[in-house]
Amino acid sequence: MRHKRWMGYSWMVFSSILLFIQASASDVRALDSAAVLPQGMTALFGENRFFFPVTDVFNQNGDKQPLGTPFNNVPLGGLFGAPPGVNFGTSMVSMQQTRVELEYTLAYGLTDRLTIGAIIPYVPYASTNFSFSNNTAGANFGFVGNSLTPCPLGAPGCQTASLTNINGALATAGFQPLQNHVQESGFGNVIIGGRYQYYTGNQYRGAFTGGVILPTGQERDPDNLLSQSIGSDTWGLRVQLQNDLMLQSPGLGKQLGYPDAGDFFLNYTLTYDMVLPDKQMLRVCPVTNPICPTKANLNRDLGDTFRLDVGPAIGLATGVILSGYYRYVYKMKDNYSGGPPGTAVDALEQYSDQQAHEWRVDLAFTSIPWVSRGKFGLPFVLDISYRERFAGDNFVNASRFIGFNFAVYTSPN
Repeated sequence: MRHKRWMGYSWMVFSSILLFIQASASDVRALDSAAVLPQGMTALFGENRFFFPVTDVFNQNGDKQPLGTPFNNVPLGGLFGAPPGVNFGTSMVSMQQTRVELEYTLAYGLTDRLTIGAIIPYVPYASTNFSFSNNTAGANFGFVGNSLTPCPLGAPGCQTASLTNINGALATAGFQPLQNHVQESGFGNVIIGGRYQYYTGNQYRGAFTGGVILPTGQERDPDNLLSQSIGSDTWGLRVQLQNDLMLQSPGLGKQLGYPDAGDFFLNYTLTYDMVLPDKQMLRVCPVTNPICPTKANLNRDLGDTFRLDVGPAIGLATGVILSGYYRYVYKMKDNYSGGPPGTAVDALEQYSDQQAHEWRVDLAFTSIPWVSRGKFGLPFVLDISYRERFAGDNFVNASRFIGFNFAVYTSPN
């Protein structure tokens, strides 16, 4: 059917956008470092990210486009399988996503070289606003009320095609209705692991971090076209190499990775996240009809992610630190298999390899200089940050956020 082919193409692009525009967030502080906790010290790091409304993505060519671009100015006759000459109007769609992310890390210094801990991400608010209107210029057909019974405009009881009629067509394929506002919440992928500082000197230190990614992330609902992905229901492994070039005075600030007034360090961190294969219930459809109601457990291997962070941290004054980074992210292509004979899994794999470029700046205040001098008992850090993703491809979202962050340490021995 023509309307199913149209719906299939639109759903494929729509799902690609919604599945891949999610922010992949795992920062604990603005700038990572090769620092570890002293033996017996406990620390709690908190990062609270408030995203600006997201209205654009970077498409397959790296150009910005509105989220609703694939669905604007689309003839609705194709959606309803109308023959030539029957005009239901054209679509006018806009979309906006907002999000709040919380990430808390609890760490403990097992030795002076080895710190263990857990990263716990939670999204209390992820919303999608969706609006639809019908450009009826040239339309000559509509529907009888909320039904899918077509009628010529001007006939008694005949109304122009509405979102209710579109939802009726989607329901025949098992999808939930499109709504003006969808709100979700849930946990991301918890990571547990440790960091070992294999070398520390006057001007350089290096550390290795390894962790296990737990399958605690909330997947997007495959029956809800407006659902956001909060995490993934998959196991994984994280490996990081942290390197610091330091011009810092000895003391607690240097040990914990916070420069004092006039001090400076440069960090570069390499991160590799390997996602282990799993099975996931997904819609199983050929590329010509990916909106079909058939579902099956597919073998899924989400693409691994590589990340490079490079940035400085500078002590502007006693207890005041300016830091930032440039980040490059590359995600490999997803792979799917195991569907019914004839399944075209390339519909799911298309646009799943991605790149993103980001920058971030932080301004922090810390009590650590006064703790080092014995004038204050509790080491803490308060921080405000701004992050912007300025380039990307394959439907990575053009996101920005403001962060309000903190770190609290138990008093050193």
